[in-house]
Amino acid sequence: MAGHPQIPAWAGVPIAFTPEDGHGRLFPHNDTMVITVRVEEADVHCVLVDRGSSTDILFVFAFDQMWIPRSRLTRAKRPLKGFNGDLVEALGQIELPVCFGRGTEAHTGINFDVVDLPYTYNVIMGRGTLNKFGAAVDQNYLCMKIPGPSGVIMIHGD
Repeated sequence: MAGHPQIPAWAGVPIAFTPEDGHGRLFPHNDTMVITVRVEEADVHCVLVDRGSSTDILFVFAFDQMWIPRSRLTRAKRPLKGFNGDLVEALGQIELPVCFGRGTEAHTGINFDVVDLPYTYNVIMGRGTLNKFGAAVDQNYLCMKIPGPSGVIMIHGD
């Protein structure tokens, strides 16, 4: 169908979670899902997986460490809401390749809002990215699974 993205053949791979996915975790816990992911050419640590966020945010401290020129930023479409309930103006937006797994196992371009705020995390990955990758997250096991061309990619929280 014209105008609609093609669904990859591997997107229908069944994903399930089992107690083995939580091996080594202490239960019960209230931990957040924090992972390491490849963005552009950098392994970015302290990435918060936030299913409650409607946007993907790259904090300027991490952005600057990636040595990406700020001239690549495009104008942000609208202010962001949610940081202490205040509106926050992004410095701009940028599409960067994001990769889960080894090599090019599961990768696609993600549009990030670059924000100049002090924050605990380098990146917040929201629902859009999770949906784009077809990711399933089990908060209890702190485990994320993504269908890939070679099977299911499993990412555990750091």
